[in-house]
Amino acid sequence: MRLGSGFLFAAIASLFLGLAAEASFAEEFFGEDLNTSDDPGTPEDESIPLIDHPNTDAARAGFLAGLAAGVETESFEGLAKNTVPPFGLTFGGDTASLTGAGEVRSVPFSGVYPTDGSSFYFLFLSSGTSAFRIDFSAPQAAFGFLMNDVGDGNGQLTLTFELAAGGDDVVVVPTTLGAGSSSLAFYGRIDAANPFTAVTFTNPSTGDGFGFDELTIASPAQVVDEVESFFLPSKVAYKPNAADPLKGKLVSSGVFDTGSDPVDLAGAATLEVGSFVVPIAALLPKGAGFRFDEGGVRLGIKPAKTGSSRATFKLVVVGDLTGAVDPNQALPVRFANAAVDAGGEVVLTGGKFKLARQRGALIEPGIYLAKARAKLADAGADSFTLSAGLATDGQTPAAASDATVAFGDAFAATVPAAAFARKGERWSGSVELGDGSLSVVLDYLRETATVKAKGVELGAFAQGPVPLRVELSVGDAARAVTVRAVRKGASLRY
Repeated sequence: MRLGSGFLFAAIASLFLGLAAEASFAEEFFGEDLNTSDDPGTPEDESIPLIDHPNTDAARAGFLAGLAAGVETESFEGLAKNTVPPFGLTFGGDTASLTGAGEVRSVPFSGVYPTDGSSFYFLFLSSGTSAFRIDFSAPQAAFGFLMNDVGDGNGQLTLTFELAAGGDDVVVVPTTLGAGSSSLAFYGRIDAANPFTAVTFTNPSTGDGFGFDELTIASPAQVVDEVESFFLPSKVAYKPNAADPLKGKLVSSGVFDTGSDPVDLAGAATLEVGSFVVPIAALLPKGAGFRFDEGGVRLGIKPAKTGSSRATFKLVVVGDLTGAVDPNQALPVRFANAAVDAGGEVVLTGGKFKLARQRGALIEPGIYLAKARAKLADAGADSFTLSAGLATDGQTPAAASDATVAFGDAFAATVPAAAFARKGERWSGSVELGDGSLSVVLDYLRETATVKAKGVELGAFAQGPVPLRVELSVGDAARAVTVRAVRKGASLRY
């Protein structure tokens, strides 16, 4: 669960524990900003939308960061004032129908107001229980919205998600009871494993009115496969010994990316190779790295000299791995300690694997960053190159798709499908970006992506180690990886 910052979250921690358990495996985002003016109940103050709302903005930004670029938002701008249900909503290619209580409004009043454009949806309850329902034309994996004036009449909004597989998830949105008029909040949910077909908004309070705007949905395919650390074999060689199983041997080496934050590798950890589990009491320092050598298992980890998150590992296991490792099946590997949980999964053929040499043999991570370099110059004159690996189904698409690239927090651009051309097993395309350009090469034989951009704005990066998030969305597959890069002068490297 991702929670934004702000004084409110400590107060509702216990509520979120219950919410998380009830909402299955959903990832949830919530942020609230209260109207704390001296007299928020006066008509003058009630008519003024809240100007500063950092907690709400942070929660919405976190929600959108988990979704592919181009997700659709409904702001009720195409509906006339005082329109009442039932009516349709449009989310790009998907549609929805809204039924129940409430109406479209277009003028701020009594603390409710639009957050985008001039229209919003208004739900008021004078007695009993009031609700409206949204049914989607296709199962959705994400839903988020802005709400204002929630709680000033002690109303507590309840959401009921109807799951496509059957059953409901019921969520009580933890807004502050008795909040001042014009307060603003955001709630969002992402759950690609349990898509839903409808959501019902219920206000069980008496005498409270809620305003809703900027409803965003996303399909399961639009949920970003987010990678924050990985333990990725570049090579694996496994030789079981039928005559003497205790002399079986597995050798592997590869990249251990520890994620955006610094990680202490010296403490206790767990290593998993297939179903073979090795408890590690401690990794001992050796030179610039760390080493474990016990019970036929030798693991060496060498952090990057530059300070980036790109460490390397070498693993040797001598012993009977029969039943734990199959020489012709998928091999999951994982390293976890108190600060990092990194994994990968590859397919062995004859006990062997080599990265980027056998199509479809990489299962996890869905994306990994191999190299990234950026030159940070004057505004609008930055450039970068990167190479990344992608897990695929082992096939080259017959037709091109849009490819969207995001680098850090400030740059995102799309090469449209029409700009791509195929040569062999590669799709290559480029697009002009004002005075700059972006090019993307997707090599489906090697399962790699190469991206170059110049004459662009990459935003601000502090000197020294910094988080770097790279997102690559191709067609319906949206993937992102966050690493720790290092800036020195005008150079940023991973």
